[in-house]
Amino acid sequence: MLRCTVFVYAGCRFEGGSSRVKPKCPQVFHAHLVDRLSRLLPSSRPAVAFMPRHVGDNFAENLFFLLSALEFLRFEHIAHFGSLLGAARLQGTLPWDEDHDIYLVDCSRNAVEAGLRPILEAHGFELEYDSRHFFWVRQKHWYAASGHLALHFLPALIEHTEDLPVWKGGAPHLLRSELRPLRRYPFYSSYIFAPAESEQPLQRLYAESGSPTTMGRFRSAPIHPETKRFWAAARPAPNALDWPAICKRFRQRSRWNHMSCLPWWWFNGAFIIGINRLRAWAQARLQTRNSTGARPPGRARRPISE
Repeated sequence: MLRCTVFVYAGCRFEGGSSRVKPKCPQVFHAHLVDRLSRLLPSSRPAVAFMPRHVGDNFAENLFFLLSALEFLRFEHIAHFGSLLGAARLQGTLPWDEDHDIYLVDCSRNAVEAGLRPILEAHGFELEYDSRHFFWVRQKHWYAASGHLALHFLPALIEHTEDLPVWKGGAPHLLRSELRPLRRYPFYSSYIFAPAESEQPLQRLYAESGSPTTMGRFRSAPIHPETKRFWAAARPAPNALDWPAICKRFRQRSRWNHMSCLPWWWFNGAFIIGINRLRAWAQARLQTRNSTGARPPGRARRPISE
């Protein structure tokens, strides 16, 4: 007797014998697949592909050192983009993030070069100016295209939402009235500065994908308990910075401790490139379908009886 198998996916029914599976509705399957691909995000991955603890630990330590140096120099700053989203929703790093984004408020390139560069270079970091008018901060001997700290200069802000540009990356998408007074978000066992009004910028940048409901499904990238204990003691609050202890910790840190982190950053970069290309392809297909006025393929409508 010929055994029959049935497989149901995305509203499609597939039937066949023991040797093959024959799709009954390939066009509907294709339409559903394109719709799903058009909504792919960097977080669209299994849990095992999220940032592991040794990577999250190194990433958080580097960020905390940069924030501590900025506070030591009294350079006002805020987190933005994915760093702000992680702080506001997860109290830590997004487990799929590529870089941390920090904006300097009322600060010049010359001030950063004169004040921050010597501190970073003395503690195992390098500072590189990008032609797009911001700095990259990374550990020396860093052989990955992500895992950096991006240090931007906050431009003059505007006042009205309708004057904001269409966001395609790079623009802060922040109104003047949303900046001050700066607020503090818990970030692991320490804190990070953020704009006074963070919810509206996050809504404009990430819409439903950055909402508390959606982000409630995730947890921040894990870090080591000893790292939490150190930063809880060394940087518990503004004006309580234990700068000598922080400097000692990073001067004693191995200059090669991050090498075990690089394979995950290579993987994460390739994964996000792949996700972005798939999403762009699917969105282009949807745009073509919508512009031609074609209905999604499927069962034909039954004619209305007169």
